[in-house]
Amino acid sequence: MDEWQNLKNAALKAVESTLGHKPQNKKIEWSNQECNEAIQKRNSDRKKYLKGPIRYKKLKYENSRREASRIVKKKKTAYFISIMLRAKETFRENNTREAYKEINFFKKGFQPSTNICRECNGNLLTDKEKVMIRWKQYFNKLLNPSSNMQSAPPDPRFLQ
Repeated sequence: MDEWQNLKNAALKAVESTLGHKPQNKKIEWSNQECNEAIQKRNSDRKKYLKGPIRYKKLKYENSRREASRIVKKKKTAYFISIMLRAKETFRENNTREAYKEINFFKKGFQPSTNICRECNGNLLTDKEKVMIRWKQYFNKLLNPSSNMQSAPPDPRFLQ
C-alpha cells in the first residue's frame, strides 16, 4: 500500500506542477448556520446513543435526526424554488442561455462518480479493491517497462 501512496503522491505532484493548484469549491449554497447546528446536534446525539444505547438517548437521537432532516429539507426546497424563480426571471430578460443552465441543474439531478475500469481482457471491474489493483498494474507496466519491450503508447481503453 505504501507503493500506491508513493505513486499517488508523485502523480499529484506532477499534475500540480503542470496544471497548477485549483482548490475545490464544495460549498453547499443552501446550507447555513441553522443547518450546520442541527446536523452537529444530530451527530453528537448519535455518538451519545452509540456509547450507551439507552432508550431516552435513542429517542433524543431520533428526534434530533427528524429535526435535522426537516430543517435541511426546508432549506433545500427554498433554494430550489429560488433557482426556478431566477430561471423564470432570466427568461423574462431574454437571457435564455443562463436560464437553461439553471434548468439543466434540475434535469441532470444527482450523478454519482463511477469508479470502474477494464481488465487486460476487456472485462469491466467494479469492485473498488480490484480497480485499485488494476490501476497499480497498469501504472507499474507503464512506468516500469522491461528492457526488451519497445516504448508503446498507453492503451486507450484505460484512459477513459
